[in-house]
Formats: sequence, structure tokens, C-alpha cells
Amino acid sequence: MLFRSMKDRELGRLYMMADAKQAIYTSEWLPPTGVTTLELTSNVRNPAKIGAIVERLGGAPVARGSAPGPDVHVRTASGLREARKHVERSISYAMDSLHIPPSQILVLTPHRDLRDSLIQEVGGNVRLSRWENRTEETATCETVHRTKGLERQAVILVDLDEVPDLKIAYIGLSRASAYLSVTGRQALIRAITSEKSGGVEEHQRTEHEECGG
Repeated sequence: MLFRSMKDRELGRLYMMADAKQAIYTSEWLPPTGVTTLELTSNVRNPAKIGAIVERLGGAPVARGSAPGPDVHVRTASGLREARKHVERSISYAMDSLHIPPSQILVLTPHRDLRDSLIQEVGGNVRLSRWENRTEETATCETVHRTKGLERQAVILVDLDEVPDLKIAYIGLSRASAYLSVTGRQALIRAITSEKSGGVEEHQRTEHEECGG
């Protein structure tokens, strides 16, 4: 079908971009036979601070000269109540401090039940909606599977699984082109950051205390 759509089947060129690490619908992805392949060895999608976290989960190093971008917000949460407040804070930060419109904010979850709970529970100035109900005035809240291949300026990943699926987390994190916020249990936080600095730990404790934990 793709080859038939080309104006010149003999001399025309067809480019295919793929990331084998994002193959969640097949056990192993291989390029078609008989084609020339070129490997992209640098992450040219994410700014440096987001790219550093994506790299920890198996992504390519960030391209040299990439802009650092805003700080990544990493927060621990043990349940929906904490996660909801973190999402509200992240949305407010993205809109008020970074001037990102609601339509460019994507809240991602690994499961439909968490997605539905966040849509019902999250308040604030912006309403969350599923992909098919999105508008310019709403932030989209969906599963990573349903948004695979998309990009948004701001991505807020929420994963409350005790044992997170790091491939799903990798796909979700890499959707962010400007700002990233991650909320999850300790297993996810440990996986995405190798830094044990006092600043990171203090930030997590403060968030927990503010949520009444």
C-alpha cells in the first residue's frame, strides 16, 4: 500500500522511522528486508534534562548542543490522592510558568482504570479528557498505549504500580518535547533517576508532607 502511493515506484524514496525499544505490540521488531538502514545514535526529540532520564531507561544519548529545558519534576506517591495533587501542581506549573496551553498537556498512565480515576478526580483550572473528547481547553489524559507515537510539549506520567513496566515508562517519558513530570512509587523513582542528592530527596519529602502523608 505504501509503495503504491509513491509517484515514482522505481526512483522514489520511502523513509521509515522506528524505535525498536518501543515495540509493545510485537515481541521483536525488524526492518523490512531489502532496504537500506541508518541508525540514529542521538536523541534529537527531548531536551537534555528529559533526555537524561529517557537514556537511563535505554534511550540514546541526547544530541550534543541540545537545550537543557525546564527541570524534570519527580514526585513520589503511594495512592490516588497524592497523585491527583501532583498532577494538579504539574498542570499549573506547565500553564502558569511555562505558558504551555492545555491542548499541549498530556497526562499518561499505564492502565485505563488509573486514567479514568484521574479524569474524575483531578480538579483545578483545567479539565482532563480522554483522547476522543479532547478540545483546545482540556488536557488529554490517556494510557501510554493509546498515545504511542504522539508528542506533546508537557507530559505528566503517573504510574502507581508496585513493579512498573519500564518499557511503558520509557515510551511515555519520551513523548515530552519541553516539560516532564513523573509521579510514582519508589521503584519507578529509583529506575528513572540515579541521583541520590539531598535536593531530590528533600523535594520528595516536601511533596509528601504537603499532601498530608
